[in-house]
Amino acid sequence: MRTKEEIIMYLNGYNAFLLKNGFLLPAAATSLTNTLSSLHDMISGLDRIRTTPLPFAYQAHLSMSLW
Repeated sequence: MRTKEEIIMYLNGYNAFLLKNGFLLPAAATSLTNTLSSLHDMISGLDRIRTTPLPFAYQAHLSMSLW
């Protein structure tokens, strides 16, 4: 399985390939690069949220609510 960083690097490389070979206009390549950068930032933020431990008070409240 590929990591998120590998996928983003592959997409950036493919974007560069398309631009270099004239399959993509420079404005579209810039837009795609910006979008990939934004995607990477969002994925990093979601990873940070996923790995942040839940405080004990929230865990206790959640377990009581589910009970």
